[in-house]
Amino acid sequence: MLPVENFECVLRETQTPDAHDEYSSRNVDPKDGMLSQTSSNNEIHNAQPSSESEFLLPQDNNDDALRQGAMRELLEAEINYVNVLSAVCDGYLPVMSSRMDIFPMESIQLIFSNITSIYKFQQVFLDALRKGVEQNQVSKVFLNMHKGFLCYSAYCNAYSRAVIELATYDNIKDARNVLESCQASINVSQLPLSAHLLAPVQRICRYPLHLKNLMKRNSTYESGMQCDLLNYEQLDVFQHHVPDTQATVTMALQKMRAIIEAVNEGRRHSEIIAGYQASLQKFKGLQLQLLSSRFFIQTDATRLKHNLWNSKYILILFDRQLVYCKPDFIKRRQFVYKGRLLLDCCSIMNMRDGIKIGLHTVKNAIRIYCRSRNKWYDFSFSSILR
Repeated sequence: MLPVENFECVLRETQTPDAHDEYSSRNVDPKDGMLSQTSSNNEIHNAQPSSESEFLLPQDNNDDALRQGAMRELLEAEINYVNVLSAVCDGYLPVMSSRMDIFPMESIQLIFSNITSIYKFQQVFLDALRKGVEQNQVSKVFLNMHKGFLCYSAYCNAYSRAVIELATYDNIKDARNVLESCQASINVSQLPLSAHLLAPVQRICRYPLHLKNLMKRNSTYESGMQCDLLNYEQLDVFQHHVPDTQATVTMALQKMRAIIEAVNEGRRHSEIIAGYQASLQKFKGLQLQLLSSRFFIQTDATRLKHNLWNSKYILILFDRQLVYCKPDFIKRRQFVYKGRLLLDCCSIMNMRDGIKIGLHTVKNAIRIYCRSRNKWYDFSFSSILR
């Protein structure tokens, strides 16, 4: 368990202000998706090899074709993915937002989360990727822009809630008519909105696979330029010519795997919060997932009251809210919900040991003032380790 000082510190930190393969086969623009072939098979077959290096020419040409094929696959998938995002952000979202009588703003926010931020980032990324493919510098694009993919963490955390919210409109005729009209008007495959909302969750997982495939197809020959010391995040993507090599592609793959780990960590927290939500009996108000995306700690505490008997509670700390509850002695692993404090409306302070509250001497305690209720909450812990 955390020391009381650390628990207070964590509380302060939580007070914040308010791909499926179908992507590679749908609506591909041949001009955008294809790469020019720079070698001729006829020249290779007609040439008479006169040295050992010339015997390697067909293999080198084959490696180049495989590498270009891997880059073409990445670019085609990216073009179609951006088309899907466009269908959602330029098709479904404005139409549904204009029908507030059917889709309230809170519902729109739950369904689409931050998909518009993802769409804006992917448009910039696609432009950079096109140039990277043309100049054989795909890995440098990822090295320069990989932090932009962190916007997927919030989307993936909210995805399960989005699906649940969207499903609530299945039995509403007017809502179905709007969704079917949008589906018929967009220029991508005739899939429902729920399938398009899944696209970002699938796509973020596929980037390491594309880079791994590119690494397999890339020549093991390393350029003479020492590029591992370049600060790609601060570098203009095309300020330096650094062609794809095993080293640069490996670096890009490591960066994208780290992004996936960060997204998965956010997903893990989301699942933990959902587990607590399911275990809280007699729960009231907005669900935990609607206010929080991070779980910090669960600990036993005593609520101190003036001239009254103290009460034992279990405190569960998330970002932006602190839940206090009682254990369910019949259903173990279950809790009886007693209330929560929204930390955006609270101030927290550490209490000095030895202070008297009623008949009790305070030790290892904190005070929380809730401005919205104009009320103090005093909690003490059994030891400094809690």
